[in-house]
Amino acid sequence: MVTFQRQNSPLNVNDELQAPTFGDLDGDGDFDAVVGVNDGTLRYFRNDGTATTPSFTELTVADNPFETYNNSLPATPPLAQQVAAPALFDVDDDNDLDLVLGNRGGTVELILNTDSTAPNAIGRKTNPTFVTKQAAADNPFSNINLGDATYASPTFADIDGDGTTELIVGRVRRLTGPSSTDPDPVKIYDPPTPPPTPLDLTANYTLSATASPFASVTLPQNHRAVPAFADVDGDGDIDAFLAVTEFGTTGTIRYFRNDGTATAPNYVEVTGADNPFNALNGTKEFEQAYPAFADIDNDQLPDAFVGQRVDIRPVFFFQNQGIVTPPPPPPPPPGPGPGPAPQGALQVNANNIFTIGANNGATNLLYQLTQLDTNLFDEVGLFKVDNAAGNIGNLTPGSSGYVQAAIARSKILFSAHPLRPTNFNIGQQDGVLDFQAGDRFAFYLVRNGTTDAVLAGRPPGGEILLGVGNQGSLQVNNLGGGQYSLRFDDDTNGTFSDVFVNIEQTNLNVPLGVGQLQQQGLEVLDLLNSNNAANLTGQRVSANFTVYREAAFNNLVSLYRIDDASGTVDGIAPGQVGYAEAAMENRIETLLISVSNQSTRVVPALLESDALYAPFMIANGSVEQFLSQNPDNAAGGGPQAYFTYIGANPDGVDHIRLLGNNVFGFEDILGGGDLDYNDIIFQVDFA
Repeated sequence: MVTFQRQNSPLNVNDELQAPTFGDLDGDGDFDAVVGVNDGTLRYFRNDGTATTPSFTELTVADNPFETYNNSLPATPPLAQQVAAPALFDVDDDNDLDLVLGNRGGTVELILNTDSTAPNAIGRKTNPTFVTKQAAADNPFSNINLGDATYASPTFADIDGDGTTELIVGRVRRLTGPSSTDPDPVKIYDPPTPPPTPLDLTANYTLSATASPFASVTLPQNHRAVPAFADVDGDGDIDAFLAVTEFGTTGTIRYFRNDGTATAPNYVEVTGADNPFNALNGTKEFEQAYPAFADIDNDQLPDAFVGQRVDIRPVFFFQNQGIVTPPPPPPPPPGPGPGPAPQGALQVNANNIFTIGANNGATNLLYQLTQLDTNLFDEVGLFKVDNAAGNIGNLTPGSSGYVQAAIARSKILFSAHPLRPTNFNIGQQDGVLDFQAGDRFAFYLVRNGTTDAVLAGRPPGGEILLGVGNQGSLQVNNLGGGQYSLRFDDDTNGTFSDVFVNIEQTNLNVPLGVGQLQQQGLEVLDLLNSNNAANLTGQRVSANFTVYREAAFNNLVSLYRIDDASGTVDGIAPGQVGYAEAAMENRIETLLISVSNQSTRVVPALLESDALYAPFMIANGSVEQFLSQNPDNAAGGGPQAYFTYIGANPDGVDHIRLLGNNVFGFEDILGGGDLDYNDIIFQVDFA
């Protein structure tokens, strides 16, 4: 199946309702980008990298070839001219790229590429000048008006294999008006016949009788559809994609593979795990999704960029991995098989129920993430069971109420992180859990979410997949010597290759700082003497904070001292008036944890022992700016502070995840943003 791997995006737009399109506008052999945004303007990003390694630089004012168009808009454009949706295409057949622009009003404009010194001459490929053509006499799209604020989203493709390129315009089906009774997601227009000679723009594109690739799709009312086309599977014909969103909710990108040929297309919808966008479908990340394709790394496979509604983050980037066939299972190892386990070591039965052995007192569990091949932000946890069958009380695996009972007694290992800042390696996600001989437990995975969010019904949500019995989400491999490899399947395709975790018993103690309290949902440093093996009474503890970043914001993170595990500070509980200010007053003033983007830094600190500390983040600001501009931590009131305790966050969203023992990941966008928890990551090592 076609596989797209989500990567860090090179196209950092940070604007609302991003609609990208790609083409070589400066004649240097690589793809540049034009992005339409909510206010109707066009932003230009020149590719200053290479054909294989893009590096986009935004050009503004006179260096933006669309500045004349932008300046022609009123300071506050009328609604009909907002929500710019551009498509680059050589409309007048003069060997350069023109720009076709849809908008909220449902009309389509032509912004023609002309020579900068002779307005009526053929355009230039290296220094384009764009002139808006709105009059009927020189705009071949002047007859297109979808009406009803239908958000025209144009693109071009030869969808019927007849050798001519059609204009396909996505639209909104409104609750009232003419579009309310028209369920078609797109309108298709044929070019003039014969095609226009250079600069002959008097003939209009006309409504086509061509069968739509999306004929099976009925557009629900108040939903927006955005089409896109590319040969994503490299078989020589064009495949089709349709992003569909109901305003204010989640979005989906549907995939219609061309199982015919270039001259006799046959579009068949592909669903589930075979849709390369399946992992993010049905999420807020694809709200108002606007897909566009370009072979940005010059490997002959078009990659995907997806703009969306939320501002202050880059356009999503998905690198096309081509047709990926699941590898065959490895052959059995030679010889007698895994070596013998130590006497009394960890054991597992056919139900995937593990039992801790006596093992000379080495009864703790050591775990480490070893491999990751998923676009999802999964959480791995375990839960204790009562017998070898996996029962919890009188509940059996698969019975009603079993999942809830399992989660009520769970321990969480970490969130497996697919988007990693520079130098933050998979092997750093590890830890130790405290167990006793005879304890039995099973594992589970939260697909693209967290346990706490599932229980609370809050972002980032998730789906709980149990790894017990015949539930089908976990494969256990015996590595010998009492070691096991857990192989999770988070997309139910049967490959068990998405998340790999190694486990074994150990005589290592739970690290200082983890104590008995640190867990997902309670991301704290536990230095209470009663909760740690080392007695540190009266001492100050030396700590090194290694910090990583993958974020546009210049964020600051630090710690504040809390009274108890509930997060109370000087008698003020999370969510009560004055909590944010009280937390800042109790912060460690000498500990300022920050780093430049994609860099690594080590910050030393001394912490008082016999204390509890909770992390916080100031998003794109300092403590001083927060206290002067937004001390009440009101949503949208200035720099935001985010805490371990969801009740203290102005948006009610979990902004901090545990990525391992003493490893904390932060999300810096109000409302959760892309929920990737890699904007800042820090790891604490105690001397």
